[in-house]
Amino acid sequence: MKMWSKAAELAARTPGSRNRYVDFLGAALARRRRMTPAHLGVARLVVASIVILAGVSGAQERPSVPAKSSPLAAFLRDHARPPQDYLVGEFADHDVVFVGERHWVRQDVEFVQSLIPKLHAAGVHLLAIEFARHDDQAALDALVTAPKYDEVAARDIFFRANTTWGYVEYIDLCRRAWELNHALPEGAPRFRILGLNYSPDWSHLRAGMTDADWKLVWNRGSSDEYMGSVILSEIVEKGEKALVYCGRNHAFTRYRQPETDETNSRMLRWMKRAGNIVYEKIQARACTILLHAPVTARNRKSVKVAQGGLDAAFAEIGNPAKGFDLVDTPAGALEEQRAYYGVGYEHFRMQDWCDGYVFIAPLDRLAGVCVDPLFVTKENLEAARAGLGSLNDREELRSIDDFLRSMRESADIPAAMRRVE
Repeated sequence: MKMWSKAAELAARTPGSRNRYVDFLGAALARRRRMTPAHLGVARLVVASIVILAGVSGAQERPSVPAKSSPLAAFLRDHARPPQDYLVGEFADHDVVFVGERHWVRQDVEFVQSLIPKLHAAGVHLLAIEFARHDDQAALDALVTAPKYDEVAARDIFFRANTTWGYVEYIDLCRRAWELNHALPEGAPRFRILGLNYSPDWSHLRAGMTDADWKLVWNRGSSDEYMGSVILSEIVEKGEKALVYCGRNHAFTRYRQPETDETNSRMLRWMKRAGNIVYEKIQARACTILLHAPVTARNRKSVKVAQGGLDAAFAEIGNPAKGFDLVDTPAGALEEQRAYYGVGYEHFRMQDWCDGYVFIAPLDRLAGVCVDPLFVTKENLEAARAGLGSLNDREELRSIDDFLRSMRESADIPAAMRRVE
């Protein structure tokens, strides 16, 4: 049987040599069974059928790549760059570069960590993050310039920003900045982590919230309004350059995100995201780079971007990590037909959505960030519950284990990727 399977496998891989393998198998079978020439002819027909079926099976096991992806694959192979080089290179033409992520993807956060020394070498000394409060700026500055790294202080900074954001890789953004600063020569400018967000006052949360109640909770405006104002005051007005690392929806600059009806079929109004606020002030000096991830379709399912065309093109060239422009490129010309982001637009394309794109790994290889087991403790459990922005969450998250379980579920990226269509 080994002889049969090996020859059939070779035949399936090299269709042009099938006749040779049919002759080989038929002759071998004749030697073993001492067949007459008539019997040998029948054997050759049987073997040929098996080989053809093996070829069909082999073809089915190899996913086909749409013909349209071939020019795109050539563009990615010939023009896309290593992702760190691509992203740092964007500062040649921009002062504020927004990097938008899906959230919870380990490769995304580690990629941003890897940018810190390269940004500093390029004269960019600020990493602005959604995941820390601007109220904690003094604590952030002290943390990344201290003689010794204080892991407890880093954890507390992230806890005060969001009591459900206890992920090692995000907290370690501060550690990477500290490591860089610790290695810099005396007199060199230090790298800073800039906190962008603020904590809503969840003490006003109750059943039957009114607009007036919500204004008491969001007492400094929406997160986007607040983050946009911090970027303008702390980066733009001071003549600095910065990489802004945040969730994808906050990162949009040229593109306006629709607020839609319940069926995602009609645009009700345009949102104003943090990136939009900055773009209004500095125009093309701001840009948006998105990290590869699925998108939410109009039917609320998770789907591949551009009907899977980008994933297929990367598979064709071996899935290398690359960064590339979208505007006026074959990648940017890809139509996005399923994502709810296209509601309110006609012929919505990738380049209408963002300026550039970074592909780190295919979706089925993405991993989730790790939960910090010391993030919620007996000492801060009640504060953690008070920081929850949902009455349902306050009912469900009552213990340390409840918090850790909830964070692990949010960061279960492999499970999320298995649901992508």
